[in-house]
Amino acid sequence: MKKLLCAAICLAVSSISVQAKQLTKQELPKKLLIHFSKYHPKTSNLVITEQKHYGQNLFELSFTEELTIKVPDEKDVKGEKLKPKTVSEEVSIFYRTGGQFFINSEKIYAFNIIPGVVINGLKAAFPDYKITAAQLIPNPNGPGEEYEIVITSLGSSWSVSLDSKGTIITKENIAALASPAAAPAVAAQPAAAPVAPAPAPAKK
Repeated sequence: MKKLLCAAICLAVSSISVQAKQLTKQELPKKLLIHFSKYHPKTSNLVITEQKHYGQNLFELSFTEELTIKVPDEKDVKGEKLKPKTVSEEVSIFYRTGGQFFINSEKIYAFNIIPGVVINGLKAAFPDYKITAAQLIPNPNGPGEEYEIVITSLGSSWSVSLDSKGTIITKENIAALASPAAAPAVAAQPAAAPVAPAPAPAKK
């Protein structure tokens, strides 16, 4: 019975523990790239991963974007006209795998507004954790909301996706996602054959 219970628990955990694949822009649909370049021309630190929300497979594009903030048509104390300000903002956008725009996420700055039922779902999987970042993914097709929460737990960092009931959709080890692919193994070279010592010169 204990073995059967352990097997059931392992199966349940493995079903939600998914390693997101990091992609390059060359792997994205052309339709997506055209839309992205049109509406987000000034970006850096782009990271592309495969995610799942509302039962759909999606591309998530996370990046830093430069935004220009307009200022009132006024002058400063020196009499000079005020100039627009440029700020950097962290942004995440979701697209369907066919290239269609899905939704913009909403960054959560105050973690205490995350619903208690979602926090309880997080605690059930990670009893010892600390939230470092969070975002809300609205449902573009109707009511409902899902969350992506980044945590640290027992020395590791995790990105956890949960629905509005606190059910974990996926959880990803961030360190494993960011680590480069392992270098191919190099076949061992046979040891060089020992060189026989040169014969001593004959005595005259």
